[in-house]
Amino acid sequence: QKIFVAAGDLEKVDQLPKMSSSLPKFADLLESLLGAIESIDASSAASYRVANNQLAVIGTLVGLVPANRARLERLLKIFARHMEASDESEDLRFLKLHICSHLILLCRGHAGLFAPASLVQLIAERWWSRVTAGQRCKLVEAVALLANHFADPSEQSGLLSQILVSSLAFLQRPSVKAAFASPEKLMEAVGLTSALPPSEEEDPCLSFRREAMGELGILEAVLTRSSDSPEAALFCRPENQEALVALFSLARSLNGVPQAGGCLHS
Repeated sequence: QKIFVAAGDLEKVDQLPKMSSSLPKFADLLESLLGAIESIDASSAASYRVANNQLAVIGTLVGLVPANRARLERLLKIFARHMEASDESEDLRFLKLHICSHLILLCRGHAGLFAPASLVQLIAERWWSRVTAGQRCKLVEAVALLANHFADPSEQSGLLSQILVSSLAFLQRPSVKAAFASPEKLMEAVGLTSALPPSEEEDPCLSFRREAMGELGILEAVLTRSSDSPEAALFCRPENQEALVALFSLARSLNGVPQAGGCLHS
């Protein structure tokens, strides 16, 4: 599938900023850096550090050189090469976060060059399982920026729902709705009503806390980046409205925690 729109649709991006033709050296430098980063053997900490440094310069040049669909497609292939790597090293995690930040800038400045549904499919099917919770939030921000270019809230919701499957399913899970039902239940679910366990491995609430923070962080990323009425775009579909009810329950329970302080374990 093509991630970018067909050439015949490029009139949609006429509004993108046009840079002066006096910048050929920047374009040449960008092409040179793209070629260099494409040739990197992406399999070692040293190569990840080199790629990260080159991306820092590429990101600046992309903002100076006129929009180019072929060049953006090359960038996305470079991104995919590293985002789909399964190395657990700190260098690769930092590089992936850097790539996510670049994708946000591209989606904000050159959204018209992308075919949103295909990009979302790439993120959901090939990148999602290989990134951290924080990186997922960044990817969702990029998708939300693309969704902003749809005038119809139902189209925005359709695109966002593809990337929010796990978050919406989490909010609609019976055990989660029960945990959000009251301040006391919420405090119990996160471990505030029981003694601190000797270690994380023995903490029965750790898994719920991590999952809740991850999924709620993803939803926050959408609501932060979406324009106009993000809650309408996200929850206008009937199948998503149960998740909205769960969020209201969580807000009500959080507001009631100070009054339920007697449940805290001392």
